[in-house]
Amino acid sequence: MRNSRQDVDHVGLLEIEDVPTANHPEPAPAGAEPIQQKNRTPLGRRKTFIIAAVAGLVAVALCYFIHNAFLYEDTDDAQVEGHVMPLSSRINGQVQQVNVVQGQLVHAGDVLVVIDPKDYKVAVDQASADLGDAQATATSSHLNIPITSASAFSGLDSAQVAVKNAEAGVLAARQNLQADQATLQQAQANATKTDADLSRYEQLVQKEDISRQQ
Repeated sequence: MRNSRQDVDHVGLLEIEDVPTANHPEPAPAGAEPIQQKNRTPLGRRKTFIIAAVAGLVAVALCYFIHNAFLYEDTDDAQVEGHVMPLSSRINGQVQQVNVVQGQLVHAGDVLVVIDPKDYKVAVDQASADLGDAQATATSSHLNIPITSASAFSGLDSAQVAVKNAEAGVLAARQNLQADQATLQQAQANATKTDADLSRYEQLVQKEDISRQQ
């Protein structure tokens, strides 16, 4: 309202006073300069804001460039000298999940990859089935132990009886052998005596001391 009232007063003054010439311009009223300054203030603020925004963007871009310049190397042909740490798992298999990216720093104990456990679950199930089969076989063997033991002891008793019979047979055979040896010796003695009698009788026959019939 104050600016509008000043404008109205200023227009009234222009109508009453004479129009100034081009060579001698009339100085503006005292209230006109503050009005022009007030009209220019929003534009100046706008320019200041734009300049500040541009400066901020330039500062952010400069910081980003400096950060990338010190942290990363950008080149088409580069060689990096570093330590290569070979990694290998204790078991073989297909990788199911990777928990790291290339160039990431890791620590001891970190899970880098997860191996698909499907094949090993199948192997575990197969091993469990084999274990169950072995346990069933062991149970059956335990049940057959009394029968096997009885059969074994029966066979052992039979074998022991057979051994005793064989020993008795061996003893009888030895006795028969001794009797046969005595008979042989007797026969040999008789044969020797018979041979001696034959020689003596032949001599007596030649001397005609006994008859040929004797």
